[in-house]
Amino acid sequence: MVSGQILLEGRDLLSPRGSAVAMILQAPMGSLNPVLSVGDQVVEALRLHQPLSAAAAAARSVELLDLVKLPEPQRRFHDFPHQLSGGQRQQRVMIAMAVVSRPRLLVAEEPTTALDVTI
Repeated sequence: MVSGQILLEGRDLLSPRGSAVAMILQAPMGSLNPVLSVGDQVVEALRLHQPLSAAAAAARSVELLDLVKLPEPQRRFHDFPHQLSGGQRQQRVMIAMAVVSRPRLLVAEEPTTALDVTI
């Protein structure tokens, strides 16, 4: 049997993480739902971590997409994952989703993979 701990500020990260830790995976197409718009997915992440109305979460999602420099965030909010480049999905949408809970630790699996041309 293997055992151990990973501690962050005295909390065991192997137990449920809540909003303390977020992760950006290398393959965003495996993490994003292909039948939901990217905006709906950011909204879902926001509403899991903050008590926001649907309208407030949508507005905050557009702000987050703008914050991560996704071009035309209001239009891209309605796009589906396959309509974005790999870099936009990974380096933009996944980062926006990861930071909604303001995590103390952000883990990026292969952070330079699929960088888009604007990086």
